[in-house]
Amino acid sequence: NAIPITSWFSDPLDTDLLDLLPFLDSLRFTQDVRSVLSRNLHQQSLW
Repeated sequence: NAIPITSWFSDPLDTDLLDLLPFLDSLRFTQDVRSVLSRNLHQQSLW
C-alpha cells in the first residue's frame, strides 16, 4: 500500500507528513486499509 505525497527535498518548511498524521492515525484500528485508502485517495489530491 502507498500514499502518494509530494517531494520534500530542499523544502525545510515542508509539513506534508505532519499533515498526514490524523489520517494515518485513523487507520490504526482498521482491519483492511486498502478500502479506506482507495476511497480517500480518490477524493483528495496529493498531500
